[in-house]
Amino acid sequence: MWTRRRIIQFGLLQGAGTLALPLPSRGAQWPDRPVRIVVPNPPGGTADITARIVFERVGAAVHQSFIVENRAGGNGTIAMVAVARSKPDGYTFVVAGDSATYVPLVQEPPSFTMERDFVPVSLLVAQPVVLAVHPDTGIRSVADLISRAKAEPGKLSYGVSGVGSTHHVAAEMFCSAANISMTSIPYKGGGQAIADLIAGQIPVACLGAGAIAAHARSGRIRVLAVTSAERSTSLPDVPTLAEAGIPGIDITQWFALYAPRGTAAPVLEALQRHAAAALQQQAVREKLAENAIDAVGSDAATLEQRQKKDSAAWLAAINRLGIKPAGA
Repeated sequence: MWTRRRIIQFGLLQGAGTLALPLPSRGAQWPDRPVRIVVPNPPGGTADITARIVFERVGAAVHQSFIVENRAGGNGTIAMVAVARSKPDGYTFVVAGDSATYVPLVQEPPSFTMERDFVPVSLLVAQPVVLAVHPDTGIRSVADLISRAKAEPGKLSYGVSGVGSTHHVAAEMFCSAANISMTSIPYKGGGQAIADLIAGQIPVACLGAGAIAAHARSGRIRVLAVTSAERSTSLPDVPTLAEAGIPGIDITQWFALYAPRGTAAPVLEALQRHAAAALQQQAVREKLAENAIDAVGSDAATLEQRQKKDSAAWLAAINRLGIKPAGA
């Protein structure tokens, strides 16, 4: 499993120019019409926030619209399958989280696989996962949460964005390490889980820091800990799980850009450069940081290497924990 420090050490690649690129198969300039960026979750989650911030700048650079399309459902598989089946003409891409690399591998048969159906373009961002509660629960620390869960085994429920998601795995790792039992409630995306947490419909959530940070600063959500080895620079007062007495958990979630397999290499290379250039811009990095999201950026080879390494690690974790993603 890669740590947050190792992710950030990849750095941001140097961006190249912003001129439109000739598209050999069309004899025209790419892009010569709006480009669709599919997000497999509802609005408000980290993938959605990232896509809107980054591709607004990419669109400005190439003088064309990049339209973010939220397509939730099926634990993310509906959007992934739709993009995999779309025409690989350079006008449809997807911003997928790390769980997309391993969830299909436990399905029989898999609805899609990254190796068969997609081409990696660029690692975009990373974030810690956070353990959070509604302030009215009276739970003020990880120790409080563990105490409450042990007093009421299985009665506390926690929201996550999908069965088998990185958030779900992180929560179950925490429960296993703390020797407690809580009941998971899967949502189609982090935004919906956050809405229910704020409304008091669920007492606990384990979600990406990006979707929670602003609500934590406003006091509507209390963040107990981050799952990364180091504290988040955007949530500096929040301890790590290790600091809170639960060592051995180091989880950082990432999101990346993929294209349907068969998309022309010159288009992939151009979009990778534009995405890297956008992630270098101070305004973009600050907007992401406001949401506790770290700008990363990478080339396709780095993303592919990361994808294979983490996919194997996450598969081992969900098998060990007995988690069964939808369709498995």
